[in-house]
Amino acid sequence: MGRRALAGAYDMTDAFNDVSFRLAPGASGADAIARIDRILAPYGGGAAYDRHDQVSDFVVSSKIQQLRSMAVIVPSVFLGIAAFLASLMLSRLVRTERVQIGTLKAFGCSGGRIARHYLTLALAIVSAGGLAGLAAGIWLGSATAKLYVVYFHFPILRYELSPGLVAMTLDEEYSLAHVPRLQCCGESRMKPT
Repeated sequence: MGRRALAGAYDMTDAFNDVSFRLAPGASGADAIARIDRILAPYGGGAAYDRHDQVSDFVVSSKIQQLRSMAVIVPSVFLGIAAFLASLMLSRLVRTERVQIGTLKAFGCSGGRIARHYLTLALAIVSAGGLAGLAAGIWLGSATAKLYVVYFHFPILRYELSPGLVAMTLDEEYSLAHVPRLQCCGESRMKPT
């Protein structure tokens, strides 16, 4: 049914049943609501209400809060598990190669050089995982922003990658690479028998 025919059927020709206002910076929301209510009252206008009272604002705000929570909890859990697995893998590798480590020490190789070898392995693993995680995070962040534009009908929503956040994340990942170093250093101190 066309707009004119529908407006005529409901006796709303040249009328409206929904209006939105944008306030100037620094304007009082409560004053604007009171004035709008006064102006529209003779025409049967309902009570005006602020954005924080709208259901759509609640939904969008709760989604953003969920994303904030997930941005803290999920990476922390994932990085903790990754650090545990890297430590476990490297400590088993060092235990498996105890004979080779002892042989190297018998031939005069220093414990620091042996520990650096295993630390380099840990850094290579962390670098590969960090770069893959960064690429996946950029792709997922961009896809989520595009999904929100479509779902919530935002006129524009740009995904921006924060260089500071990337640097902080990579710093945390590289600090996790030093966790297995404790195992390696202990093994590198052993004396050949």
